[in-house]
Amino acid sequence: RDVFSLVIYDHEVSTLISPQAPTDVLWLERQIRSVTSRGNTALFAGVSQGAAELRKNLERRGFVHRVLLLSDGQANVGPSSPDDLGRLGAALRREGIAVTTVGLGDGFNEDLMTALAQRSDGNHYYVAESGDLPQIFAKELGDVLDVVAQRVEIVIEFPEGVRVIRSIGREAECRDRHVSFGLNQLYGGQEKFLLVEVEVPAAKADEVRTLARARASFTDASGESRQELRAEGSVRYTRDEALVKREANLKVQTEYAANAVAEAKSQ
Repeated sequence: RDVFSLVIYDHEVSTLISPQAPTDVLWLERQIRSVTSRGNTALFAGVSQGAAELRKNLERRGFVHRVLLLSDGQANVGPSSPDDLGRLGAALRREGIAVTTVGLGDGFNEDLMTALAQRSDGNHYYVAESGDLPQIFAKELGDVLDVVAQRVEIVIEFPEGVRVIRSIGREAECRDRHVSFGLNQLYGGQEKFLLVEVEVPAAKADEVRTLARARASFTDASGESRQELRAEGSVRYTRDEALVKREANLKVQTEYAANAVAEAKSQ
């Protein structure tokens, strides 16, 4: 019941295989083997055309919509910066389309491919040789089959006195004491992070206060029903520095450090 299409791009972009059930495998293989090297790399236009083919079935329920982008070079025709491709990825995420990027060899633009994958909630792979592609496709299609939630929307509300400073590592809307963001999909057993930096008011030692309330709404894997989950987080004040260090959330610290490195690299 899958629907498959294939877009090829160099300095021009064309749909080699229009959206269809991938049942005639031999015919599909002949089309793929007919592809030859021609020109430059209109990567932005290639992804845009792939998304256009997906939109033809976007409203059908029970589907996970995924663009798989392969590139062995630098984007050099049309928009070509990581920011350009990142904005495209964010726009596609809002439509429910994820882009997984596969960099082949050593010549591709890793920053660009990573930005596109991350902003659309897709995956990113590096492949040294084309012979490694089958296992990448097997992993990616396995992930698609393991989707447990789609079109995830999360809203975090903070009580009066807590000041939201910024979101880190993921695009989010920060307004007054509210932070909201979306995810294309979640796989079983997968963790996704949004870090929110806040300033909290002073309080007495041993006092416990609510720090945040979160609400997540999502469509189940079948695409049939909308569900909602709620959670609450609190903080306890202390003067015991050793206790603070002992209770530190190592996952949050690790994720924060990784994002700080990425920000420094970008600057």
